[in-house]
Amino acid sequence: MKQNQKTLITSEDGSVVLTQLKKDVWVHTTYTEIQGNKIGANGLVLNTSIGIVLVDAAWDNILAKQLLNMINKEFK
Repeated sequence: MKQNQKTLITSEDGSVVLTQLKKDVWVHTTYTEIQGNKIGANGLVLNTSIGIVLVDAAWDNILAKQLLNMINKEFK
């Protein structure tokens, strides 16, 4: 992995985080608040030769849209 390559990508508000596990394998973590507690949920983003594979969705449509925008920006 090149040193200038990003291994952690975070949304401005910190509610969506992409963490690189391997070259083309990322964990996505989205956060929501339930009864005053910040709770995370994880899924995978796989960057394959035929496109992106998203495993598991975010907590809600707003976080899902934010996640998809981050994926689009990072992986084109």
